[in-house]
Amino acid sequence: MDLFGDECASLCKDDPAGAHKDCMSSNTDCVEVARCLGLSPKVVRAFDYGPSGLLPRRLAGAFTVTTQNGEFVFQDRWTGQESFVFVRKFAGDSDSESLWKSSLGQLLAGSPQSVHYFFAATREPDGSDKVAQHVATLAATLQSVLAKLSVADRTYWLKHVHLLPGPAPTPADKKPIQGMSGWLADVWAKRGVHAIAIDRFQRVRAVGQLHDGQGDAPAWQLSWLAHEVRHFDFEDAREKGLAAAGATVVPVLKGAATVSTTEGYADLPAQSAMAKFDTLEVDVALHCPQNLDSNCGEVAHNTRLLLCDLPSAATPDHAKTDCPLEIARWMAPQGREGRWVTDISPMLAHIQGGGQRRFRWSGAKQAKKCFPNKLCIDTKYVPHVQLRLRDMGKGLLPVKLLPAFDGGAFSAGYNTKYEPLTFDVPKGAKKVLFYALLTGHGWQENLEQCAEFCEHSHHISIGGKTFVRDHSTAGKAQGCQKRLDEGVVPNQFGDWHWGRAGWCPGLDVQPWTQDITAQVNLTGSNSITYKALVNGKPYEPKPPKGKSSATGGTINMRSYIVFLH
Repeated sequence: MDLFGDECASLCKDDPAGAHKDCMSSNTDCVEVARCLGLSPKVVRAFDYGPSGLLPRRLAGAFTVTTQNGEFVFQDRWTGQESFVFVRKFAGDSDSESLWKSSLGQLLAGSPQSVHYFFAATREPDGSDKVAQHVATLAATLQSVLAKLSVADRTYWLKHVHLLPGPAPTPADKKPIQGMSGWLADVWAKRGVHAIAIDRFQRVRAVGQLHDGQGDAPAWQLSWLAHEVRHFDFEDAREKGLAAAGATVVPVLKGAATVSTTEGYADLPAQSAMAKFDTLEVDVALHCPQNLDSNCGEVAHNTRLLLCDLPSAATPDHAKTDCPLEIARWMAPQGREGRWVTDISPMLAHIQGGGQRRFRWSGAKQAKKCFPNKLCIDTKYVPHVQLRLRDMGKGLLPVKLLPAFDGGAFSAGYNTKYEPLTFDVPKGAKKVLFYALLTGHGWQENLEQCAEFCEHSHHISIGGKTFVRDHSTAGKAQGCQKRLDEGVVPNQFGDWHWGRAGWCPGLDVQPWTQDITAQVNLTGSNSITYKALVNGKPYEPKPPKGKSSATGGTINMRSYIVFLH
């Protein structure tokens, strides 16, 4: 609840009148304490009065709105430490009614205390005004919820849940807008969305699908709005971390729309400068045309970044050159945008020479978007990719990668194809890693729902020790939903919340990086083995109901032995 850390206490110094005691007892975060003391809250990002917009990721402009507690002036309340979520009840709309009647208590219980929630209702379809009745009902619910909270939590939410007594405008409403002006009035008068948000960067944000998609008429849930707030907080923390760490940033792709594949060139620093970097991150933002969820593909396809050969005199056409090395992997969100920053430092071994390098971003083609007039258009990805190079003082640099084990069809006899891999350690290497991108896909052709929703484990053995990568959340109903604080895109349009084997829709695939130095003979020969198990045994897929045979999906694996000097 303390948004300033130790700075909150500093507000109370040199206060002989003791005014801070009343302020501290009646407020639970330092923004409100500062206002109570007549001070200006700490502003971490100044309000931007630049050109604003109504679509996602555009700048949210200034606005004023009348609430049950008086006038709320957005630009005056802005600190960059909070987000803002707006819910509008469309009278007569079943989805909106479902959302409005869902649990406000669950919303507040699951929400970080870094947000303002606004609730408003529209006029009835016949033009009559029952807004006061709707707001009074919600106000009674709010009071009931607050009565069950601690004093501190009750005090916080009293100042951060805002009920609007006047009718909310809609695109179909021709009556004058009352009780609000500026950006909020414009966005509600021109866009027919049930809910919309402003993040900590003052950007307009969509809130996605507010239900789990189960059944023919799934119930909309206010509590799912908290998923968005948690993601806004995650994005803010990530941005602060990236800024604090510093990096040499190298652009690769700058947002050209593509149906499935696009390429770009990265101009890396010279080899002498590259030798100073021990950390490589890939920063990917996967957007959609106009940043609208409705323009995004709805399937969680495997997307990859590949390092390609450069055109040469023998192969001048870059389209005909090979892209042999997968250096990073993500799973596209289901109907939403996302951004991920992934540490792929072992891949420095392939670019340590610096200079110009060619990369290919690849994603499976999504289904076309079709409209009532039967016009269908291609669904496009809009990838933004950059590399981040840093010196973290590790003292060692990846200099060589030895290909190890690849995956394949996860069926009976999967393990029999893997022979032990023998290798010698290059002279001068001080550290050795096993590094793998590992995900399981497919589930409909066997009873166990492998390899996407079953718990398979992967075992490497070297020097008398075995290391295991398991997928214990695969098949769990909230396996991916519980990873929101790791960067899973919330409120996707599909079954995103179900746990998968090694991946989630709307998340980067975290490499399996295992230090095996202690098990390696640095001056002699070594042997490493690999196998995969289900419930501790080699996998034997069973046929699904109604079928006489079974296949076990696919293990998508690329692995390497990494040597560091």
